[in-house]
Amino acid sequence: MTGQALPAGATVVGMYMEAVREARGVTTADAVRFLSTTHRTLTRMESGWTRFRESDVKRLLLAYGVPCKACMSDLLSLLTLSSDLFQITDRGAGWLTRLKACHRKADSIRHFTGMRIPTGLRTPEYDRHLKPSPDLPTHEEHVTVAEAGSRMITLFLDEAVLHRRVVPPDAMAEQFRALNASASNGALRLRVVPFTAGPIVPLTALTELTFTTHQLYAQETAGIHYSLGGPLTRSATLWFDALDRAALSPEESHQQITHATNHFTALAERSPRGGGRGWQPSML
Repeated sequence: MTGQALPAGATVVGMYMEAVREARGVTTADAVRFLSTTHRTLTRMESGWTRFRESDVKRLLLAYGVPCKACMSDLLSLLTLSSDLFQITDRGAGWLTRLKACHRKADSIRHFTGMRIPTGLRTPEYDRHLKPSPDLPTHEEHVTVAEAGSRMITLFLDEAVLHRRVVPPDAMAEQFRALNASASNGALRLRVVPFTAGPIVPLTALTELTFTTHQLYAQETAGIHYSLGGPLTRSATLWFDALDRAALSPEESHQQITHATNHFTALAERSPRGGGRGWQPSML
């Protein structure tokens, strides 16, 4: 890793613009021609080392056929606010697509959660029952980017997640089954952090995205908070390393999640409509 931090907003926007270009089947050569620039400059802009100008963003999105004016406005806002900032919060339209764009570019991903399964690892039913934050706009996505591919993804689950009902029991059971299946086929490293480990990460959720030259941290709070520098960046790697030491083995984690799956399956069978009606979230 290098010691130089990149502006967070420029990095997020760059990865998003690359994801859109690839999703729309536009080649690097075509994008270079649209901007009348060089291949090296485009590569630096898409990686965040060189900031996209407002005119660049408008010209490329028009060429890529992206009609969402709200998305364009929020992209420009991220660039304007982030010229010298290594931390930024993205609450605008298209926030989820931009987060996915960051995921797909990472060489490896480490998630920690003490409350909800992170975006990108949720089953459709689990995700459907979660109410979005009122600070995060719901909107129709005009761009679909690929999910994270074959890179290493690790999920550290606080043991409390296995007991806390944030969606109906049948959806909880389905979600845990899906996580175990992903771990079994090698798509996910799944580790449970037991109660006995004590508090390690002073946050309810944190994602570490590792790239060739830097690491980007993302927190899903009242928006997606990105950090490429500052105290959080200096502490987060130590937190994840501590989680790796404290977590149960993959085999023990599988057993814990299987037990939770069986518990919520039994609970759903005793509940009307799988627990979807009249259930109350647990605040354990």
